[in-house]
Amino acid sequence: MMPVWLISIIARTGVPQRFQRVAAWIAGVAFLALVAGLLVLAFCSWVSNQRTEAVKGDRALSAAEANTIAARAEAIASANMVEQVRTDTINDEELHHEVRKGDDRAVGPGTIAVLDRLRQQQAEGSRTQTTR
Repeated sequence: MMPVWLISIIARTGVPQRFQRVAAWIAGVAFLALVAGLLVLAFCSWVSNQRTEAVKGDRALSAAEANTIAARAEAIASANMVEQVRTDTINDEELHHEVRKGDDRAVGPGTIAVLDRLRQQQAEGSRTQTTR
């Protein structure tokens, strides 16, 4: 059953009386299709916004995790560097001590002690061999 107000609106447009009912049905179906289409568009827009927000949240979480991992790696690298400097300082002090133990000869016990100590440190792995 078609609402009377829709038929009266169609009658004012100049549609012949025998086609007014069909035109009213077509207008009613078109109106319902328009409303349904708008609802679908609104839902798609809402879903798109939800997806965009979820992606933003995931990216923010991933960035925070990456920053945490980078900070940990930097702290570990700094600690390793400090330990390496400490080891190098100890090794250098030990070598200077060996040099001071030597006598005035050109090549003597001091040089031999230094070379022995270098060989010992390299064997222990506390000094790496470098070439320049």
